[in-house]
Amino acid sequence: MKISLLKTFKKGMTLVEILIVIALMGIIGAIGFAGFGGISSGSQFAANKATLTDYLKDARYRSYSEGKPIKVILEVDGDDYNLKTYEPTGTRWRDINLNRRCDCAIGDVSGTDCDNAFSNVALASMTSDADLDKKVEQTLITTCDDANCTNELDTKVEMCFLPDGTSPSAQWFKIYDDDLSQIFRLNNTGYVE
Repeated sequence: MKISLLKTFKKGMTLVEILIVIALMGIIGAIGFAGFGGISSGSQFAANKATLTDYLKDARYRSYSEGKPIKVILEVDGDDYNLKTYEPTGTRWRDINLNRRCDCAIGDVSGTDCDNAFSNVALASMTSDADLDKKVEQTLITTCDDANCTNELDTKVEMCFLPDGTSPSAQWFKIYDDDLSQIFRLNNTGYVE
């Protein structure tokens, strides 16, 4: 007696198996896309931090190399902030101790001897150095009262770098976007950390 064994081979996949594979690919793709969004947001924030710190280092170096104080103002403009650099006017800016004591005062500072320490005109009348102005997109800025930024004080940060490379006052400020934030400190040494 001959027994014939029929071997049956299954070729291909059933419809149910194909649907399961497609569903798994969709889930993995959705998770990967969400993760990629976080990566691109984080890299944009890191680029904005680098732009800020490089700009401040350049302003500090410029003040030192040119032998005059430089005023840097960071101000919110919608969902972005602008970096602007101002040079002194008048003659009182040459007194480094006056600018150190008065934190590079601009215009009339009533009740003190700090009038016109940095400039003899109001900030609104001054023109920033357009070649150095920058706009940092999708990031905001605020001044803080301490290292934890317990109180956000203003959406305008004013800094001054003196000709010896220092800053007359230490201050805290924070940059942030929808997901991330970083608190910085401008030291009296002129370094930002």
